[in-house]
Amino acid sequence: MIALIVFLAGVLLAPRVFPSRERKVRNQLALLSKSVSKASRENPIITATKVNKLRSLFAENFRLRTHISLFSGELTREEIVSLIAQARLEFSTLAVRFYDLQVEFPDDGSAKATLTIRVKGTMTDGSLLDETHELECFLREDEKKWLFGECRVVEILEK
Repeated sequence: MIALIVFLAGVLLAPRVFPSRERKVRNQLALLSKSVSKASRENPIITATKVNKLRSLFAENFRLRTHISLFSGELTREEIVSLIAQARLEFSTLAVRFYDLQVEFPDDGSAKATLTIRVKGTMTDGSLLDETHELECFLREDEKKWLFGECRVVEILEK
């Protein structure tokens, strides 16, 4: 009976102790969502903690591709983190959620995550933002940690 309990505990805990590559990529996306999101009246210590977590998510060189040329291009880790931190300052509340996540591994050490992102928030001037976009994020494994190397907004054609 004890052996059965130990076996079942091992089976249930193994995915948490030894997560798969896909689980690691999903965890990075969850951490990105949590770090970018902002609760009302966020404590400055929490803000600093979130910014530090963002640094650990991006590769040293990051590429952003979007229809807004001002935000597109090659960025260093510090530049993308600074850009996100500045954007967060414009919001009193901000929720970033990922949906319909699909993860592929085109080759060893790289991952492609295709997902829908919903950004919903209240800006400091009181205006509301509610946008949904399709994204492709490319991650690279660096010392057993998955880092964002590129994200691109997928243009959806309307009828």
